[in-house]
Amino acid sequence: MGPSGSGKSTLLKVAAGICVPDSGEVLVEGRSLLRMSDRRLLEFRRASGFMFQDAALWANKTIFENLALPLQIHRQDLAAASVRAEVLAALRRAGLEASAELRPAQMSMGENKIVSFLRAVVLRPALLFLDNPPRRSTTRHWRRSCP
Repeated sequence: MGPSGSGKSTLLKVAAGICVPDSGEVLVEGRSLLRMSDRRLLEFRRASGFMFQDAALWANKTIFENLALPLQIHRQDLAAASVRAEVLAALRRAGLEASAELRPAQMSMGENKIVSFLRAVVLRPALLFLDNPPRRSTTRHWRRSCP
């Protein structure tokens, strides 16, 4: 928490390994994030989700494609039908199933933030980095439905 421009987003991005710190180090389970092997870094990213303050959705992709991307990258063992089922289930829980084929520009910023949250949790990560997360009413369903 802090005023605008105080570095909250930057700190979160450094902690998540998205940005490299100017000084100091980030430790994950006692290991430096900067010195992790590619394999360990991939495991860390698979086990964490990040929701960007501005949603950061791919403008040239549909909402469905934006949500499928983490599954396609980190769960290459899943068949396309399983990816589809996971994405549609996430959209259904958020009440956005009818928006699957829309692009981010066709939705409100609030809806885009919900989609960004869904993208952060679609892998069911152990660790979430939420930069200006959606309201509690949006996340309530996820606490009940995700292991």
